[in-house]
Amino acid sequence: PPTRATGLTDKPPDDDRQVDLSQYASVDDALSAAVTIADRFRDITARAVSEDNPAKLFGLRHMFLMSALARAKALHDGIVREVRADDPHTVFPLLRTYVELGGLLNYVAEKPDYIQKLMANPRDDPAGRGRVTFQAVWSVARRRYPGIKNVYAELSEFGHFGSSGVFASWSFDDSDPKPGTLGRLHHTLGPGWRDPDRDPKLAAAWLVEANDMVLRETMRFLEVHVLPLNRQWRDSAQDD
Repeated sequence: PPTRATGLTDKPPDDDRQVDLSQYASVDDALSAAVTIADRFRDITARAVSEDNPAKLFGLRHMFLMSALARAKALHDGIVREVRADDPHTVFPLLRTYVELGGLLNYVAEKPDYIQKLMANPRDDPAGRGRVTFQAVWSVARRRYPGIKNVYAELSEFGHFGSSGVFASWSFDDSDPKPGTLGRLHHTLGPGWRDPDRDPKLAAAWLVEANDMVLRETMRFLEVHVLPLNRQWRDSAQDD
């Protein structure tokens, strides 16, 4: 499992602040907080289509936003399901993908024309070529979410089967060592948390933060880049 409970909004590594897991009484408490945020995704989709848009027109920015919300909801649901199934091998890679989505949403909120590169397949359409690296995405995202790169590094170490991924299926029991030994080493082939008191709560806490980031950035994209288009189209139709 990840070794540090760094938060998306924490400062870089020279700051010792981490996710405060004590704010949640249990894993279910943290998951409930995550679900409360995710339930608002549907409202953003409805606003994009309906608010100040009597003709129900939509363009590429509407499509991108609604697609991002669909992915966010699916990833959220999958992470909740796998946390409850005690499966870190699925939870942390899904969280990595989710944090990527949040970072990308922050990037396009700052640079909305970039969605044209994302929506064009670079193998078939030159408009999709020249996409930025995720290092560039994190450079922009860190202005609003200083800890995002550290969280992503932790999740990547697990997802790329680095040390935290390799040792996730192993645990050490030194409670009753046999003479001449330090304890027993256990391995499990199925789901299970290496630290059941900490790891699922950390995953759920990261989900809360990822949901909050996605909510903030989709709301920002909606209000800055989508609703003004709706009003423009509405006003043009009224003038006609």
